[in-house]
Amino acid sequence: MGSTEYIELNGLPILGVCYHDIPPRYENHPQKLYHTLRITFVEQGSGIWTIGNRNFKFSSGDIFIFNNNEYRSISTIYPPQNLLLTVIDFEPRFIWSNQQDLFNSSYLKIFFERKNNLFENCIRHVNPVSLDLHKLMLEIQDELACKFPEYKQMIKVKLLNILVILNRYYSNILDIRNEPPVPQQHFALVIKALEYIEDHLYENLSRDDIAIMLNINPSGLSKFFKKYNGIGLTQYIIKKRIHKSVELLESSNLSILEIANSCGFNSSANFYKAFKSVTGNIPSHYRKTQ
Repeated sequence: MGSTEYIELNGLPILGVCYHDIPPRYENHPQKLYHTLRITFVEQGSGIWTIGNRNFKFSSGDIFIFNNNEYRSISTIYPPQNLLLTVIDFEPRFIWSNQQDLFNSSYLKIFFERKNNLFENCIRHVNPVSLDLHKLMLEIQDELACKFPEYKQMIKVKLLNILVILNRYYSNILDIRNEPPVPQQHFALVIKALEYIEDHLYENLSRDDIAIMLNINPSGLSKFFKKYNGIGLTQYIIKKRIHKSVELLESSNLSILEIANSCGFNSSANFYKAFKSVTGNIPSHYRKTQ
């Protein structure tokens, strides 16, 4: 089980700090995708984390870094301890939505510009970097829990600090390219696209609809969107819809067809296909296991 505290933008969660308490298990859990970027600290416990086709043995004090294109699952949790996790989830726009000075998308290099064949998702507890990152994560938790004056700005500063540490730590495997400065209008277009998606998520929504609304070529919109969010526009919409459907499966008595319709899917077949692609499971089995 777990709990989450959020920072919202325009009434919608854009950063969350989650706490998970999971009992020991030896089950083969399906791998999942998320639309957010994620930094996870193992507070207690040990086991095996499966990421794509790789297995990582983990223990207390380890830190895991995930982007929004990586399938993963905690396949094994060794007894006798429960697994306790602290997780920071955030959308890329939390970093670049207000483009001023150094507060820009370059902080996200560790998620979007890394050489994946050399990248290791896990930073071990014996590495001093793990202690530095955990300290900042605890400070973010305190800010979000206590809501001190200007706490949102302070959380962003501390998260940027985390990202700088990560970019330094992984500097030798970052795929750095000399690119011209990003025109401000690109960010403005992507922000408008994200806002439009939020407002029309449960309607018949397509890339071309959004491009027409923004008066931009659809291929250009796709290029900008993926560059600053790490995943394609259509994939982002699907993940957001599945995220909502998971909440409804866990918290409501609506039928699966009702959930599919309320989350913007025009047929149960499309819903089942999208749900399995994101969660590795089918809706009925997911509801049963939850």
